[in-house]
Amino acid sequence: PNLARPIGQRDALVLALLFYKSYSLNQCIRLQVGELPGDDQADPALRAAWERYVWQGRADVAHPDQALLLLTRTGQPLTDSQTLRIRLRDLGRRIGHPSLSARILRKSRKAHEIEASKRHAHLL
Repeated sequence: PNLARPIGQRDALVLALLFYKSYSLNQCIRLQVGELPGDDQADPALRAAWERYVWQGRADVAHPDQALLLLTRTGQPLTDSQTLRIRLRDLGRRIGHPSLSARILRKSRKAHEIEASKRHAHLL
């Protein structure tokens, strides 16, 4: 995603939520502004994506009374998970993975956790 633009910052946050928190797209679109998942235990990459979007990208387009976290280019709440599915496919095509989806990102994270557990077990 283009991190210089609010939509790119939003997309980076969605990717982080899908990967680090194993969220579904529907969980992502229901998040409120002050609701950092895992709060102080959030992965540093997730926290960085969250802060970048909330303090920079979202602040550029948000209406003052908008409580939902994810917004469209015009500052309206993003309430359709299909929009995020399309964005994921577009991002996937750019990196040579046209079937990129929330499910693939969640499975990838689980695979990384299993591999890390195996490496940790070998160290003990």
